[in-house]
Amino acid sequence: MIARRTRHLVPPIPRVLRLACACITGASLTALLPACDRTSSPSSPAPTASSPTSSAAPTAASSPSSPASSPDPRALALQPPTGSTAADTDLRALIQRASRGETPPDTWVLLGHAWIRKARHAASPALHRNAAAAADLALARDPHHRPALNLRALVLLLDHDHAAARDLAEQILAADPRDPAAHGTLSDALLALGKFPDAARAAQTMVDLKPDLASYARASRLRWLEGDVEGAKRIARLAMNAYDPADPEPYAWVLVQAALIFWHEGDREGADRGFDRALDAFSEYPPALRGKARVALANGDAPRALALATRALAQTPTDPETTWLLGDAQQAAGTLDAAHRTHEQALTLARKSKGRVLLAELLLAAAASPSAPSPSAPSPSAPSPSAAAPPLPPPEPPAARIAEALRLLDAERTARGGATDIATDDLYAWALYRAGRIPEARAASDRARALGTRDARLLYHAGAIRLATDDRRDRSEAVKLLASALKLNPRFHPTEAAAAEHLLTQARAADAPAH
Repeated sequence: MIARRTRHLVPPIPRVLRLACACITGASLTALLPACDRTSSPSSPAPTASSPTSSAAPTAASSPSSPASSPDPRALALQPPTGSTAADTDLRALIQRASRGETPPDTWVLLGHAWIRKARHAASPALHRNAAAAADLALARDPHHRPALNLRALVLLLDHDHAAARDLAEQILAADPRDPAAHGTLSDALLALGKFPDAARAAQTMVDLKPDLASYARASRLRWLEGDVEGAKRIARLAMNAYDPADPEPYAWVLVQAALIFWHEGDREGADRGFDRALDAFSEYPPALRGKARVALANGDAPRALALATRALAQTPTDPETTWLLGDAQQAAGTLDAAHRTHEQALTLARKSKGRVLLAELLLAAAASPSAPSPSAPSPSAPSPSAAAPPLPPPEPPAARIAEALRLLDAERTARGGATDIATDDLYAWALYRAGRIPEARAASDRARALGTRDARLLYHAGAIRLATDDRRDRSEAVKLLASALKLNPRFHPTEAAAAEHLLTQARAADAPAH
């Protein structure tokens, strides 16, 4: 129902094409979508600096990087970076510039976005508090400075305080309804809060106001979520055509998102080429390396996956997702002890990141991981010739980790007002299924699939959940869902694809007539 009601809210392709021809200016982004949209100078009164969190105090989902947590904003904003990347070079130049005399708000805003870029490159959410400090300093000079308010809203969004980010974006738009950056933040926050129609409307307005890489990328993502794969591809092409050659990272990001559309179709070759294009645009780009590692895993090439995941982790050594991916590659290579250690390290990093959804996802994966040491199945010390074969379905997961994942997801749902995005709904459904709470899992899975998103994991989870209901009609639907998942993307996950094959074989065997 939601998909049919809201299809018109995402820009129709002919309309977007007309906008692209008429309005693309080639303006660059100061940071990646959705992490940042280019801000503009205020042209009308804006909310005051005291307004952002007054209507919605930061929830437990926020990390310690919330603006109110910094006792010394100047020290945080001017903290010398430790590194030698391009992001560090930019930071040092802006810190030097901001250290001279009376610093205007625009300089603090530029510095804040540089900190966000550094946080993204290092996969270190703790650095968001440096960006928040820069926003505080800009707003101390001018409480109505709209780019600084947009920066503050962005930090709230990145720290998972979606309600506060939404509220601040709405306050900015109350003062200036034509602020594209605020519409982008609002769209992202509403999507996380489970308000897809409202998120689509905000994205449409952003495209109308400023058809550029950031707005097209959002439109492409929304089209894909609604199941319009071809429309998503066409709008992604518009996003690529709107990039600024002087700022290659946003272009690389869009190329990765486009490659993921091919990945979800099961086109591993097309996805791999897309990731290669991203690496051509931005050398050693971690999201592209991770994408290529996943393709290698799906192709059964464990050594290649291991090499690619290792390269990605060298760029982002504290990133839990990349660390987990390395563990998956080690597992595929047959080094189960190393895989178990790496997976446990990923959990440790996820706990430090303060992101509840990511930690819950890794806990569920750890609960089902065949890499855990077993006395009856010692881990080989080196990859075997058959290590690249798909793993057997995972054993029944430990209850303690499932229970912890459910507690985290319940807390996240509460923080978001009881509604979440598609991916979180699906994860919640899977946690409920693993906990044996099948009716609740079925309801959450139905919510996750309401838009018609073409994602094999959603289909697999829905099929497994229906298979557990012991309802004959559900069983018939489960077989269709499992078959659809494997047809759409036969190697959609390192372990769950094999589990889907196993469940489908069992279900068909059980339904076969006796001879």
